[in-house]
Amino acid sequence: MNTYLDETDLIDIWRIQHGDSQQFTYHTKSYGQHLFTRLDFFIISFGLSAFVNKTEIKPSILTDHSMITIEMNLTDQIRGKGFWKLNCSLLQDIDYINLIKHEIDQTIQRNLELDAALLWDMIN
Repeated sequence: MNTYLDETDLIDIWRIQHGDSQQFTYHTKSYGQHLFTRLDFFIISFGLSAFVNKTEIKPSILTDHSMITIEMNLTDQIRGKGFWKLNCSLLQDIDYINLIKHEIDQTIQRNLELDAALLWDMIN
Protein backbone atom coordinates (compact mmCIF):
# COMPACT_ATOMS: atom_id res chain seq x y z
CA MET A 1 0.00 0.00 0.00
CA ASN A 2 2.84 2.41 0.81
CA THR A 3 4.32 1.91 -2.66
CA TYR A 4 0.96 2.72 -4.26
CA LEU A 5 0.59 5.84 -2.12
CA ASP A 6 4.08 6.98 -3.11
CA GLU A 7 3.46 6.34 -6.81
CA THR A 8 0.16 8.26 -6.81
CA ASP A 9 1.19 11.16 -4.55
CA LEU A 10 -1.36 10.15 -1.91
CA ILE A 11 -0.87 10.32 1.84
CA ASP A 12 -2.49 9.00 5.00
CA ILE A 13 -3.27 12.41 6.50
CA TRP A 14 -4.12 11.00 9.96
CA ARG A 15 -0.66 9.41 10.19
CA ILE A 16 0.99 12.65 9.01
CA GLN A 17 -0.81 14.63 11.72
CA HIS A 18 -0.43 12.10 14.53
CA GLY A 19 3.03 10.64 13.92
CA ASP A 20 3.61 7.46 15.92
CA SER A 21 0.42 7.81 17.98
CA GLN A 22 -1.32 4.48 18.55
CA GLN A 23 -5.05 4.81 18.02
CA PHE A 24 -7.15 2.12 16.44
CA THR A 25 -10.25 2.10 14.24
CA TYR A 26 -11.23 -1.55 14.68
CA HIS A 27 -11.45 -3.72 17.75
CA THR A 28 -12.79 -7.18 18.44
CA LYS A 29 -12.51 -9.93 20.98
CA SER A 30 -11.47 -13.16 19.33
CA TYR A 31 -10.45 -16.41 21.04
CA GLY A 32 -10.34 -14.64 24.38
CA GLN A 33 -7.95 -11.96 23.14
CA HIS A 34 -8.66 -8.35 22.25
CA LEU A 35 -7.55 -7.38 18.77
CA PHE A 36 -6.96 -3.72 17.94
CA THR A 37 -5.91 -2.45 14.52
CA ARG A 38 -6.21 0.58 12.30
CA LEU A 39 -8.24 -0.50 9.26
CA ASP A 40 -9.82 2.80 8.28
CA PHE A 41 -7.86 5.64 6.70
CA PHE A 42 -8.21 9.09 5.20
CA ILE A 43 -6.15 8.86 2.05
CA ILE A 44 -5.90 12.21 0.27
CA SER A 45 -3.73 13.77 -2.39
CA PHE A 46 -0.66 15.54 -1.03
CA GLY A 47 -1.92 18.76 -2.59
CA LEU A 48 -4.96 18.79 -0.27
CA SER A 49 -2.95 18.31 2.92
CA ALA A 50 -2.49 22.05 3.42
CA PHE A 51 -6.27 22.43 3.79
CA VAL A 52 -6.67 19.80 6.52
CA ASN A 53 -7.04 21.35 9.97
CA LYS A 54 -7.65 18.26 12.06
CA THR A 55 -8.16 14.50 11.84
CA GLU A 56 -9.45 12.37 14.70
CA ILE A 57 -10.38 8.81 15.58
CA LYS A 58 -13.39 8.82 17.89
CA PRO A 59 -15.05 5.92 19.69
CA SER A 60 -18.37 4.68 18.31
CA ILE A 61 -21.22 2.97 20.10
CA LEU A 62 -22.60 -0.43 19.06
CA THR A 63 -20.01 -1.09 16.37
CA ASP A 64 -16.54 -2.58 16.19
CA HIS A 65 -15.25 0.33 14.07
CA SER A 66 -14.37 3.73 15.44
CA MET A 67 -15.41 6.89 13.67
CA ILE A 68 -12.76 8.83 11.79
CA THR A 69 -13.22 12.52 11.12
CA ILE A 70 -11.47 15.10 9.01
CA GLU A 71 -11.83 18.87 9.26
CA MET A 72 -10.82 20.90 6.22
CA ASN A 73 -10.78 24.62 5.50
CA LEU A 74 -11.89 25.17 1.93
CA THR A 75 -13.41 28.65 2.37
CA ASP A 76 -10.58 30.41 0.50
CA GLN A 77 -10.79 28.10 -2.50
CA ILE A 78 -12.20 29.27 -5.81
CA ARG A 79 -15.01 26.93 -6.76
CA GLY A 80 -15.90 25.77 -10.22
CA LYS A 81 -19.38 25.29 -11.62
CA GLY A 82 -20.12 22.78 -8.89
CA PHE A 83 -21.60 19.93 -10.91
CA TRP A 84 -20.50 17.17 -13.22
CA LYS A 85 -22.12 16.66 -16.59
CA LEU A 86 -21.90 13.51 -18.70
CA ASN A 87 -20.47 13.97 -22.16
CA CYS A 88 -23.35 12.17 -23.91
CA SER A 89 -21.39 11.82 -27.14
CA LEU A 90 -19.36 9.10 -25.37
CA LEU A 91 -22.49 6.93 -25.40
CA GLN A 92 -22.28 6.85 -29.20
CA ASP A 93 -18.54 6.09 -29.33
CA ILE A 94 -18.19 2.33 -29.95
CA ASP A 95 -14.49 2.31 -28.97
CA TYR A 96 -15.30 3.98 -25.66
CA ILE A 97 -18.22 1.62 -24.99
CA ASN A 98 -16.00 -1.41 -25.68
CA LEU A 99 -13.27 -0.01 -23.43
CA ILE A 100 -15.72 0.42 -20.55
CA LYS A 101 -17.14 -3.09 -21.06
CA HIS A 102 -13.61 -4.50 -21.08
CA GLU A 103 -12.68 -2.64 -17.88
CA ILE A 104 -15.83 -3.88 -16.13
CA ASP A 105 -15.07 -7.47 -17.17
CA GLN A 106 -11.45 -7.13 -15.96
CA THR A 107 -12.58 -5.66 -12.63
CA ILE A 108 -14.97 -8.55 -12.10
CA GLN A 109 -12.31 -11.14 -12.97
CA ARG A 110 -9.77 -9.54 -10.60
CA ASN A 111 -12.27 -9.41 -7.73
CA LEU A 112 -14.17 -12.70 -7.88
CA GLU A 113 -13.74 -13.18 -4.11
CA LEU A 114 -15.71 -10.01 -3.30
CA ASP A 115 -19.27 -9.97 -2.08
CA ALA A 116 -21.63 -9.30 -5.01
CA ALA A 117 -22.98 -6.07 -3.48
CA LEU A 118 -19.47 -4.69 -2.93
CA LEU A 119 -18.45 -5.64 -6.46
CA TRP A 120 -21.57 -3.90 -7.80
CA ASP A 121 -20.65 -0.73 -5.88
CA MET A 122 -17.11 -0.92 -7.23
CA ILE A 123 -18.12 -1.05 -10.91
CA ASN A 124 -20.85 1.58 -10.62
